[in-house]
Amino acid sequence: FDDQAIYFGNNLISSCVRLGDLVYARKVFDSMPERNTVTWTAMIDGYLKYDLEDEAFSLFEDYVKHGIRFTNERMFVCLLNLCSRRAEFELGRQVHGSMVKVRVENLIVESSLVYFYAQCGELTSALRAFDLMEEKDVISWTAVISACSRKGHGNKAIVMFTGMLEHGFLPNEFTVCSILKACSEEKAISFGRQVHSLVVKKMIKKDVFVGTSLMDMYAKCGEISDCRKVFDGMSNRNTVTWTSIIAAHAREGYGEEAI
Repeated sequence: FDDQAIYFGNNLISSCVRLGDLVYARKVFDSMPERNTVTWTAMIDGYLKYDLEDEAFSLFEDYVKHGIRFTNERMFVCLLNLCSRRAEFELGRQVHGSMVKVRVENLIVESSLVYFYAQCGELTSALRAFDLMEEKDVISWTAVISACSRKGHGNKAIVMFTGMLEHGFLPNEFTVCSILKACSEEKAISFGRQVHSLVVKKMIKKDVFVGTSLMDMYAKCGEISDCRKVFDGMSNRNTVTWTSIIAAHAREGYGEEAI
């Protein structure tokens, strides 16, 4: 079973994944007497693409049992993504250890590492990994801002968000939702208004989640009229949006308006 046959098998697995036929992709995988890192990556990544985390994790365990070295950058991203979704902290640390051994220096891999630690609630490790990055991207900035916000370090999140802007990065809707949560917790209404202005000026995707986060920020800062303005300006609303506006009015003593 030569390299050409492995190459053909890998391409066939990738094609099956693109077509959504994971069953046949796995049959091809299982039929291959020899596999390389690309083979394993294609199959695990395929499972993750279709949210089949249990299957992906089971295959990852088989991968480890086979004693194959982690050398493929795409594999590192794939495994860190898997560990992030399942909050598999110890396994993620093993992947990190393998990254150190082979001296991986890749922006996407490093961002995935920051995201992994952030998702596992390991703020210190996330910040350390972030600080070691020579280059950063929106994903890594968003990961640490979100982690700071979730861990109750709102002021740190605000500092990080300011740094992100100073470095020339435009936040996405996920960054905006995270920093608005920090503003809510810290009652940082002035900074929250700046974020709102940024959303409008830079045409950041203002979906229902950004709108609801803006409402929540204004409501928790006691600015019920601004909360209502955001609500009235939203073209799409969901259950959370309606719950937020009702709770905001009730909390501020506007019982009749809430009803």
